[in-house]
Formats: sequence, structure tokens, C-alpha cells
Amino acid sequence: MDREAHDTTILDYDATVAEYAKTAATLALPEGAEYPHVPFDGTDEMYQQGFGANRAVYFWNCAWGREWLAVRGVDDDEAARALAIYASVKDTETYQQSWDPASMQVPFEAALEAAELGDASQIQADISANCPS
Repeated sequence: MDREAHDTTILDYDATVAEYAKTAATLALPEGAEYPHVPFDGTDEMYQQGFGANRAVYFWNCAWGREWLAVRGVDDDEAARALAIYASVKDTETYQQSWDPASMQVPFEAALEAAELGDASQIQADISANCPS
């Protein structure tokens, strides 16, 4: 995949929070899940444009991975839906622009393939290692 060159734009805290909130508003979470108010610190720091959006996508993807783990083996239809939404992170700009192809995309896609064959271990390991409780 070709990556377009992007100019780096730096945002202040308030603009980054707004970016996070705007993105979170477009990504529905599983029933009962809620986005954290602001999942990053640093009111006096500057952030690269996209950071807020990436944090929302990250939280959303973690929530759907957890949902799939919770419903697999209990409700096949809901598990299929949750896994499809979890996998749809591949359609996001965050995945396409921010997830390193070798170190992040390849393992993610391998975990999806394993999950489709009934092996939850790779998604469980990813959620345990990378998703805040």
C-alpha cells in the first residue's frame, strides 16, 4: 500500500480533545461500553494531528475485541457481528496511516484469520497487552 505524504500539523490539547470527540461520535461501541472522557493527559502539551482520532479508534477497536471475546461461544450471531466490527478497523485511516504494516498490520490480520478458525488466543493476547481495562 502506498502511503501519501502528509504535512505534520500540530494541535493543542483542546483541538486534540475535539478531534477525539468527533471521531468517537462516529464509532459506535458495544452496548454498555462508553468512551473515556479523555484518554490522554497533557493539557499543556502539543499533539500531532490525528492523535485524538487515533485514540478514539484504538479504544473502539479494543471494545469490539473485548465484545467478541465475551460473546464467542455464547451467541454466534453477536460474535460474528463483533468480529466483523473489530476487523473493520482495517477500513480506518488510523489503520491505513498509523499502524505499521509489518509490526502491527500483519499480526492483526493473522489474529483475525486465527479467530475466524476458532482460535481466540491471538486476539486475547492483543487485548490483554494493548487495551486498557
